[in-house]
Amino acid sequence: MALFAVSPETMRPTALTLNLIVAGLGAVRYWYRGQTNIRLLLAFAVTATPAAFIGGWATSHILMAHSGALLGFQQAAVSGDPRQNVPAGYSFNPAVFAVSPAYTPRTNPLYYDGLRGRSFWQLDSTVVKYFQITERFKLELRLEMFNAPNVFIPSDPDTGIGSGTMGQSTWVAGGNYGREIQYTGRIHF
Repeated sequence: MALFAVSPETMRPTALTLNLIVAGLGAVRYWYRGQTNIRLLLAFAVTATPAAFIGGWATSHILMAHSGALLGFQQAAVSGDPRQNVPAGYSFNPAVFAVSPAYTPRTNPLYYDGLRGRSFWQLDSTVVKYFQITERFKLELRLEMFNAPNVFIPSDPDTGIGSGTMGQSTWVAGGNYGREIQYTGRIHF
């Protein structure tokens, strides 16, 4: 093919195809004449097939750990420490807060030391497998998982003074609705 000025981009896949045809025809002729050792052939086939899939992998991961946001409070009449006597299912004790009378100067702190929203962690993972089709073309299969361990991530608790859900988390954090998986297939050329 080089004598006829065939481009290398055309020559490589053509040579591969012709080699496969010649090797296939030779294998069939040996098979029909009884000159093929089936055990040896199976040994090569069994080890070569998985070896073709071992290479070409890529993976990446993002581990995000969130220690919890500081909880800020509006002006309120505070009768105790919200970090003490916390009821089950609450992040702080809402019974110590009451709506303050109008035009009352602020006396409670904006933040309480150590009083934070829910802490959580999240793992995002990607696994990619590349298959070389020809020297120029490559197939990519990609699996992406967001919140891979499917961890429930609650929102920060309600800090609205006088709210019926004060101290409780009533939603999921930041639009996180559980594990999300997406598959992608691409051809690179």
